[in-house]
This record gives sequence, C-alpha cells and structure tokens, in this order.
Amino acid sequence: MNVFKQKTKRRLAIIVLMLVFVNIYGTLGFYLIEEGLELLDAFYLSAITYSTLGFGDIVPLTDSGKLFAVSTAVAGLLVSGISIGLFVQLLYEGTLQDILKGNKMEKTISKLEKHFIVCGRGSTGNQIVSELQERNYDVVVIDHEKECNEGLKYFLNGDARKDSVLMRAAIQNARGLAAVLKNDADNVFITLTARNLNPDIKIVSRFKDPDTEKKLKIAGADFVISPYKIGGHRMALSLASPILIDFLDETLNRNGLGVRFGSITLPTTSPVNGKKLRDSGIRENSLGAMIVAIIPPGEKPIFNPQASTVLQPLSQLLLLGTGEQMSNLRRYISRIT
Repeated sequence: MNVFKQKTKRRLAIIVLMLVFVNIYGTLGFYLIEEGLELLDAFYLSAITYSTLGFGDIVPLTDSGKLFAVSTAVAGLLVSGISIGLFVQLLYEGTLQDILKGNKMEKTISKLEKHFIVCGRGSTGNQIVSELQERNYDVVVIDHEKECNEGLKYFLNGDARKDSVLMRAAIQNARGLAAVLKNDADNVFITLTARNLNPDIKIVSRFKDPDTEKKLKIAGADFVISPYKIGGHRMALSLASPILIDFLDETLNRNGLGVRFGSITLPTTSPVNGKKLRDSGIRENSLGAMIVAIIPPGEKPIFNPQASTVLQPLSQLLLLGTGEQMSNLRRYISRIT
C-alpha cells in the first residue's frame, strides 16, 4: 500500500479514536460521579459538554460533577482542535482527495468486462497501453508508483503481486494481462497469481534472464517475450532485409499506411461456415481486407490460404487491412441469415 495512503488512514484513525476516547471518558465520568444518572443521560451530558453546546435539562448537581464537566469541556476543545488540524492537513496535502478519487475509480473499474490489465508502467508498459488504447480497449494499469497515473483513464496504485490488488482491477472479468515489471521474479509471481484468480485469462509476460522463460510458462503465461531478443531480431532484419522492416514499420505505425494486422474468430452461427474461401464473400464484403492465414480449431495455421480452403466454425482469420475493413468483415461474418 502507498505510504501516503497509510499516513492518511492513520491520521483518520487518530481522529476517530480521540473522539471515541472523549465520549467514553465523559460518559463514564458523569455516570460514576453523578448518582442516579442513567447511562444514556451520562452520554448526553458528556456530548453537550465537550461540544460546548451548553447545558439543557440535565446539569451536573455535585461539585465533583461540575469540576469534571470543566475537564470534559477542555478535553473536547483539545480533541476538536487537533482533529480540525489533522483534517486540514489532509486537505492541504491532497491525500484525502486522492483516496476519495481512488475509491470512485475502483468502483468504476469493478464494473469493467473484457478489459486488459497492464502490471508496470515502464517503457514496455507504456507501449502496450498505447497500442491497446489505440484499438479502443479498456486498460487498467497497476503500478506501485503513484506518479505513474498521468494520462490514464484507469489506474490502481498498488503491488500487482497481491491477490487483493488484482481483484481490485477486476481480474475475474478481464480478457488479458501483461506482466511487464523490471524484475523477472515479480513477473513470475504476478503470472502465477493471475492464473490462479482467473484460469481463462490470456497472460503475456516479459523476461530478461533466459532461465526465467520456462518458469513463466510453468506459472501459466500464454506468451513470454524478451524485449532484448525481439530487439536483436529486429536489428538483424534491418541489416538483412531492410525493405521488410520498412513495410512492417509502415504497417504497424498508426501514422503510416493505415493498415494493421488483426484477428477475427468465426462465430458458430456465421453464414460463411462450410463455404470455400472463394465463395464466402469475405474479401468483397470487407472492402479489401487480406486474409494472411486461417487457423482452424486445434490445427496448425494455413498461411496464404487457397481459394478452395473450407471455412470452419471457430476458425481464426489472421488479417491485414484497415480498421474500417476489419469492422466491415466482423459485421459480415457475425450476421445471422
């Protein structure tokens, strides 16, 4: 938990405890000193004394009671002064507003479904968030640094290794999770925890040490990625096949050609099921999306599929096209005839 949150809750607890103490002190004092006074009357007398509202129909009758009333009033003033000071300090530091704002955000996050969770907002995390938001997905970022919330719609300040923090991110409803902390051991722990909380979630984890790759897979990661390995592979391609790198840059860059890679799963009720690719009308109705590969359920990918390839329910289509073309295709294959 964030240090500032701990300090804020500690101060609020002090305020509550002081108010409770003054109530108990005054109530028991009047009850024991003033003979024949009921406990409720003692509480009432204590409350109007330390709050300095003045006496009404119930007043101390003994000298001891009057002296005790003075001490109760002084204690009430001291507690009120200290409480107001602590409360003003919380408002000045902004921590109270942060807690209230955080509670509101957590309530919103708890209602999310099919969202993505990114654990760690470093360079890799930032890129993941940017790409997912570009595709209009809801993304919840978890980081232990409070300052990492800038520019984010959904952010949780906490330790992503803890069950409670992942539950606050509504992991039970999430589509996928990326564990991209700098420490490999942390990513293994997050992967293990996330898989335990949501057996169906897709998990991608980063690693630096090659020995960690196997551990991440055992922990439950669906995909394991080494930024250094990918970076080295990309640099080698830049030397060996620069035209390919230029094409990929233009394809993947949102400011480039405007096309991108994507995937669509054929619904079981799709009208194209059982048809040959040439007769499916996919290319015509998507207005130009290119099918790079087809992955039938439980089978290996069919790259550059022939026109005679038969489409099966729940097959995945790997596509290259614009966002509009993919939206057109998604509507076409999902329609009910």
